[in-house]
Amino acid sequence: MRKITSALVASLCISLAAHAQSPVASRAPSVTDVNLYARLMAMTDSRSYDRVLLDSVMSSTWAPLRAAGALAIGQVGAQHGKPGLPLLQSLLADNDLKVASNAAYALGLLHDSTSVSSLYLAIGGPVPVAREAAWALGEIGSPARVSITRALSAPGGDEARMIQLLLAAAKLRPVPVREIRPYLAMASMPSIQWAAAYAIARTREAAGVRDLIALA
Repeated sequence: MRKITSALVASLCISLAAHAQSPVASRAPSVTDVNLYARLMAMTDSRSYDRVLLDSVMSSTWAPLRAAGALAIGQVGAQHGKPGLPLLQSLLADNDLKVASNAAYALGLLHDSTSVSSLYLAIGGPVPVAREAAWALGEIGSPARVSITRALSAPGGDEARMIQLLLAAAKLRPVPVREIRPYLAMASMPSIQWAAAYAIARTREAAGVRDLIALA
């Protein structure tokens, strides 16, 4: 394990760059960190869940390793990653926003309806986490309908978050046209209008035809 492959070195460098703003990431990874990172990659490759390994990973003080640990729970897939749901839900409130964002993304990968309430709360949190939480709700789909429509009723000021909510709404059947309609009027943000129009047009929702004609 002491011999690091070039792929692992590249991965570590990318992780360090992503956490350049974090004081915790200012130090170089220790040999223990590198070994844990390599074992984590092996865990995701084998699509297995190792709680003992994850406990060690998440107790590290090297930020990129913790962020990778949160993501890995989702990467092992829904069949094997479900035991990690409580850990991911707790990580949504992590002080490291990269860890919290990865936790939200991982919950989306697991498509688990029990995470809907936690993800809905995360939508009201820091912007990077809110964006991933909105995406995750869309991946969960129908069980998240109430949370998605409720979040659409309070758009907030972040454009990317609004787009993710609209794309999440596009996956619902039927598409919630009434909640999407106000976004069609946001002429100062054409990307928001596009996402809203896409959500309605994707399934040719009849209730939104007049809205699209007016927009055209």
